[in-house]
Amino acid sequence: MSKRITLHEALDILKKANSLILVSHVSPDGDTLGSTLALAEGLKQTGKKVTIMVDDEIASTYSFMPGIGEYVHPKKGQSYEADLLVIVDSSSLDRIGIVEECVKAPILNIDHHVSNNEFADYIWLDASAAATGEMMFAL
Repeated sequence: MSKRITLHEALDILKKANSLILVSHVSPDGDTLGSTLALAEGLKQTGKKVTIMVDDEIASTYSFMPGIGEYVHPKKGQSYEADLLVIVDSSSLDRIGIVEECVKAPILNIDHHVSNNEFADYIWLDASAAATGEMMFAL
């Protein structure tokens, strides 16, 4: 069962972590990619160690996005250490592919889908937001 949190509580959780892995969902679209890249850039500017992941190919349509080449594609059997795993724009854990197996860390889910099944340790859910990108702008 997730603990629902506010924007300010999400910000506090992000501030407390030193190393973070941010993950976009499989079949990545512009919302998950743009939101993840924006959050990564903001966190890096505060001195955080940030890794961005996706367990899928990224369409060349998104090659214009700054930082898109920094995505790590985890492989089965790999292990990654972090203080916090942030799942961006995903309503269920199965949407992150094998990242679930590769990263063992507390999970913060930032999402706007009303269908979210509240799988994370912490969830900042705003179903009134048109996209997770709108939530990142507020953050």
